[in-house]
Amino acid sequence: MKDIPWLKEDVSFFTLLHSHKDQVNKLPDNATLIASTEKVPIAMYSIGDHIFSHQGHPEFKPEYVHDVATIRKEVLGDKVYLAAVENLKDKVPDNEMIAKCWIGFFRSKN
Repeated sequence: MKDIPWLKEDVSFFTLLHSHKDQVNKLPDNATLIASTEKVPIAMYSIGDHIFSHQGHPEFKPEYVHDVATIRKEVLGDKVYLAAVENLKDKVPDNEMIAKCWIGFFRSKN
């Protein structure tokens, strides 16, 4: 990972909840890839010192994602729905760590 002065957190491994049908699948010009997963190859990136982006939702709690998946079960289909519900078991999202990333990013603007 490229040195990013404002990024003080170790983002080599973290958990965020996802609920989307669209995702970034091409890194923007001049972007630095910060984190990726097997299913979300562009999970977190920055562009210079003015853009920081990630695709997970630190504002989501597992119960919320479960409820959204349940409401959308018909659209998702049984296989995707059951995989999503199973994936939520014992998941503790690293929302506080991601919040610290954002704090570091915004504080670097002063």
